[in-house]
Amino acid sequence: MVKYSKDSRTIFDKQNGLTENGVYYMEEKKPGELMLITSNNRFLFIKDNTIKEVNISQKIQRYLSLNSLEHTFDISYLLNKDAKDNLIINSQQRTIQVDKKTKNIIDLSSHNNYQSDAYLVIDKNKDNSFFVKNNIKWIGELQKRNNQLDIAIVENGKVKKITINLLNDSRLDWRSRIVNSDGYTFVSVHNNLIQIDKELNLKVIPFSSVISSLYIHKKHGLWVGTSSNGVYHYPNSKSLEKYNHGLNGLTVSSIVVDNEGGTWCTTTEKGVFYAGNYSVLHYPDKKELNKKTTFLKTINNQLFLSTEIDQLLRIENNQTYNTKLLSTGNTDITDILAFKNKLYIATKGYFGTLNNQYQVERTIESPKNMGNLTGYQLDAFASQIYILGVGAVYRYNGNKTEILPQSLPSKGRCFKVLNEDLLYVGCNDGLYRLNPLSNTLEKIKDINTAVSKILISKKGKVYFTTRGQGFYQIENHMAIAIPIENASLVMNDLTEDEQGNIWIASNNGLIKYHPKKSNVYSKANGLVSNDITHLSSYQNKLFLSSPDGLCQFPIETELKNQTPPRLLVAQLSINDSIYTFENKTIKLDYWQNNLTVILDRLHFKEGNQEGVLYKLIGQDSKFRKENTKVLRFENLAPAEYKLVMYAINNDGIKSEKPLLLHFKIHPPFWKTVWFLVSMIVLILFVIILIIKQVVQSVKKREAEKTRINTLLSESQLSALQAQMNPHFIFNAINGIQNYILNKKEEEAYNYLTKFSKLVRLVLNNSRNKELTLQEELDMLALYIELEQLRFDHAFDYLLTIDPSVNPYEIEIPSMLIQPYVENAIWHGLMNLNKERAGKLKITITTEHYLLKISIEDNGVGRAKSNEFKTNTIHHSVGMQLTEERLEMIKNIWKTNEVKVVIQDVYDDNQKACGTIVELFLPLGR
Repeated sequence: MVKYSKDSRTIFDKQNGLTENGVYYMEEKKPGELMLITSNNRFLFIKDNTIKEVNISQKIQRYLSLNSLEHTFDISYLLNKDAKDNLIINSQQRTIQVDKKTKNIIDLSSHNNYQSDAYLVIDKNKDNSFFVKNNIKWIGELQKRNNQLDIAIVENGKVKKITINLLNDSRLDWRSRIVNSDGYTFVSVHNNLIQIDKELNLKVIPFSSVISSLYIHKKHGLWVGTSSNGVYHYPNSKSLEKYNHGLNGLTVSSIVVDNEGGTWCTTTEKGVFYAGNYSVLHYPDKKELNKKTTFLKTINNQLFLSTEIDQLLRIENNQTYNTKLLSTGNTDITDILAFKNKLYIATKGYFGTLNNQYQVERTIESPKNMGNLTGYQLDAFASQIYILGVGAVYRYNGNKTEILPQSLPSKGRCFKVLNEDLLYVGCNDGLYRLNPLSNTLEKIKDINTAVSKILISKKGKVYFTTRGQGFYQIENHMAIAIPIENASLVMNDLTEDEQGNIWIASNNGLIKYHPKKSNVYSKANGLVSNDITHLSSYQNKLFLSSPDGLCQFPIETELKNQTPPRLLVAQLSINDSIYTFENKTIKLDYWQNNLTVILDRLHFKEGNQEGVLYKLIGQDSKFRKENTKVLRFENLAPAEYKLVMYAINNDGIKSEKPLLLHFKIHPPFWKTVWFLVSMIVLILFVIILIIKQVVQSVKKREAEKTRINTLLSESQLSALQAQMNPHFIFNAINGIQNYILNKKEEEAYNYLTKFSKLVRLVLNNSRNKELTLQEELDMLALYIELEQLRFDHAFDYLLTIDPSVNPYEIEIPSMLIQPYVENAIWHGLMNLNKERAGKLKITITTEHYLLKISIEDNGVGRAKSNEFKTNTIHHSVGMQLTEERLEMIKNIWKTNEVKVVIQDVYDDNQKACGTIVELFLPLGR
């Protein structure tokens, strides 16, 4: 078995699932599913190129094997169903029924359910009719019964019986067949075709050979295949009056008409035959019609043509007649004209008339007795016949022939007489306008190739064809080109049918002209050839001549293939490896980016418009058309694609619905969004880490730098502090020395006691960078007492601490207040010279989150004090050291809130009367 389509052929045999190579029955029971019966009675079904055995198959096989006649093998060949949907199987020897529900087998041939002795019982039941081989004894009694068989027809209790005659020279063919359509049933028995209508009316048609196959279609009619006598087609299966016959001499074993109207016939001798359009009739069996014609013309309801020298053929009422003309041995017939009840004939050897038997009655000589007249075409106007010769136009009035004075510039090919003063003549080098009255010949502009035919239509329009420049219309003696899409410019003939259609013969198909849309037909539409040479319309049929012979079809036949083709994916390959897929989106990796799609185009007619229209959405912006079954897409970028495909048949009709193929090529992981986002996050993370590390490094370096600076500052502070302690001690020793010099031993002893205590405090506190405020005040109080002793109580001392200040919690740098107190005593109070009693007042408060230490004296003021400084050798080293300490403290504490404000105090007369020093330190460090 062979599965065939335009683009593929698949053979099923024992090597790929078929149990036996012989297949006796094949029919599509369900869409896309074929039922088969093999030569060994196996019942198979095939779907999606997979063959499986039917469940009941082995049971039927065993039954037929056990019940076969002795020394025979019973072969099944036909399946039907009865009204109850039970399976009816016809074999060589019997008819059996398989119950739909129970799967039980009933032998209808032996049960005699119809109570009949007829050889065949036809159970008529609308479109489920079947037959039963009821009495096979008839086979052995044919000679005794004069080769006659009784056939019974049963329908709802009604019975009709007929007797048919068989051929005498052959054995009874056991392969009877049955087809049903539209209430009609057709049964073949040996060489007889039985037609049964809805009312059980019967018609029996005997054939000259055994019927080998039956096929019926509601639209396409009935087909009867015969043994060694070809196939018969009845377009009207109800009347069975007219038929077409083909493939004579061959045994046609099966027939089918595809959805495009193409006919397929299998033969036992020469394989498969295909006809693109069964309405187009060829004449392969008639040698005289299976050749190229020299002319083709309809006259007086007869079709005249010639395919051989000196042979005139005519077709009348489907019968072909052949007349032998003058035996010149080299004369082609070129034209025939009916004029005044006579037939005139033109050949390449003579011009003459034909009698009633279509034989040459007489020949007419050329002017001036120059011998026979060679004519290529005849025409008539008024009372005269015009003859186109090789280089001139002749005129014949019934008595004599005259040549028109104006000779042709090149060989004449065709002409048309419009009136007595206007002829259009087509020559090898163009078209000419000839006026016999004025003896003028004028060439029509722009036509430079041979003109093949001139036609005046029923509407009075003048058309002509050329052999190189296409189709034209003449208007006002000008040639107007008529472009025809997809048509050849080499045109051979032109005719108009009974319905007013214009037909053009070209070297690449038949053209049906229409001002809006013309059609071009070819072999794909059923024509015998693409090279059409002559045309003629006869009895509503168009006859065409070609180098491959004659063909004809009814004018109303639609030759164009209007059936939208189907398109299937036969195979999909990814990177040259076959890929199995379902009708879903195909998901591929980035490296699977080379696709090959092999298509199966389900149409069979070939033409110049067929192909595949496709567009790869995701890559293509426009559809592309290629006449191929293989589509290749290479190096596709990662994306989502949709391949849209249409099949286009030979006449440009595309599929109703597109074939869609969805696939998605994933990008490599390093191009995916998640990967890019991850990389960005990772890069940002790394950058942040680097920045953080750099910042930490900078911070570390700054911290180290700060630590070093702090250590330096602290060292400098310690050094300053170390400088202050000896300074203070030096001043105190000066005081003790003063007491001793003045012989004040008791005061010196008292002073020394307090001094030693103060020294211990200073030495103990010098180990600490900071002291509590209370410790600083205790040490300061002892110092002030020493100074009071030293200066004989020349000033009073007052300490005031705001309640908001807790001196035991607040820490300040050691020996920070003492220099200012010392300065107030030495430079302010000691310079009063007893003008007034000296007063030293220390006030400790808070102000704006700062500790405020105010040291106020009522001394002489800074200006007066500076005057005394210039006159003495004492310089306030303590104040200088203190200022440097404050700068160090600012750097260590990293604050600018450490500050000292010094103000002079004036009385009402603007005389200096003291100084106030305000020291500010931050709280809560």
